[in-house]
Amino acid sequence: MIDTVMTVLILGILAAVAVPQFTGALHACRGDAAANRVIADLKLARKHAIATSSNVTVQFQLASSTYKLIGVPDLNGAAPNYEVDLSAYPYGASIESASFGGDSIVIFDFNGIPDSKGSIVVFSGTHKKTIHIDDSTAGATLP
Repeated sequence: MIDTVMTVLILGILAAVAVPQFTGALHACRGDAAANRVIADLKLARKHAIATSSNVTVQFQLASSTYKLIGVPDLNGAAPNYEVDLSAYPYGASIESASFGGDSIVIFDFNGIPDSKGSIVVFSGTHKKTIHIDDSTAGATLP
């Protein structure tokens, strides 16, 4: 009986030490995944603008941690615009800020050039990632 109690006590101590580290790693993975999704979708918006020779607007909604690619149809065909909710599974992340020349909208013209440079900050837990968009190279990157 004492052996069982000691084993359970040791397992409890190990779990108490491991859970915070696991939680931190989970937030880091979610933040990285959300940032990579935003970068991939910005590249999609740029490529769609070039392919269709039309403007594509990416509109970030900070309150709901969502963004829309206006002018890009939903990949499932369920909606007229492609929309992503970063607060939903598997990301569980939030958009802290999105700033492009004073607003939270970036427009890629028919050449795939954004109308302004800017940045998007996504976070999960205490893990933050900042995505930069350069108006001269039209690239979206993580520093």
